Amino acid sequence: MLNPRLGRPDELAQLQGRFAATRRLRIEAAFPEARAAAWLTALRGSEHEAYQRVDPDAGFQVWRFGFEPGVGCEHPLCELGRWLRADGVAWVAALTGLSLGAEPNPMLLSDKACKAAFRDGYDARAEAPGRVIGFAVHLTPGPWPVEWGGHLELHDGDVVERFGPAWNTLDLFDLSAPGQGRRRLPMIDRHVEGYTITGGFHASS
Repeated sequence: MLNPRLGRPDELAQLQGRFAATRRLRIEAAFPEARAAAWLTALRGSEHEAYQRVDPDAGFQVWRFGFEPGVGCEHPLCELGRWLRADGVAWVAALTGLSLGAEPNPMLLSDKACKAAFRDGYDARAEAPGRVIGFAVHLTPGPWPVEWGGHLELHDGDVVERFGPAWNTLDLFDLSAPGQGRRRLPMIDRHVEGYTITGGFHASS
């Protein structure tokens, strides 16, 4: 499922070092190109519904689609979901050095990035109690400058780092580390297209 280069010991060692230094990591060209293209096609054909809330603590407007990977289902998104709950858990555990297991809830979420989508400040740890590592699979064709909005901002008083929409990337975050949980997604100010599949891993019992 992964790009074959990510199975090489030297590549894994390099990723382990980068993750250990900051407790967050972006892996580019994470999956074979044909698989990423199939996932993008599947997401374009999925019905992302408007989901919005504004309250004193957090306001957001996103277009969201949830799916559960079915056993034996050959749909491309089910294939990805099953990998994330099995071989993907083992690979991320080896990379991070943590004992990890799949989350109890098999539901994965896809957020569609488009004009007027945004999220005010929120705590990713509070939204998913028990989650140790958060992940995001980005499937966004074309470049995306920070001036357009939509770059995920990690906060620790100030902005620690920005993760922009990108093509065929896998982001990993250690949610127990400083500056990983508090987040914000500035409003997208133009007509664009992008998708992000998110979820996470729990500590294994």
